[in-house]
Amino acid sequence: MRSLKKSPPWRGPNLMTPIPPVWSGFATEALVEGIARYQVRLGRSRTARWRHRGYVIWLRWYFRGEWRALKAALPPPRS
Repeated sequence: MRSLKKSPPWRGPNLMTPIPPVWSGFATEALVEGIARYQVRLGRSRTARWRHRGYVIWLRWYFRGEWRALKAALPPPRS
């Protein structure tokens, strides 16, 4: 999850909404622009950074069961 600190997820207004069929295509420009705006906001405001960190902690906690189930369903990594 270190990548969330470097490149935070850019999402719509509600993370809990169903995900559209991303693999069928999406507007790359809008995604890049949204991430850039989010990073600028995090860079300008200490409060925004704290809120972001808290949100990431909450997401990890909230979805911990799903991650465990996914990990159990996947084959072990090859060495």
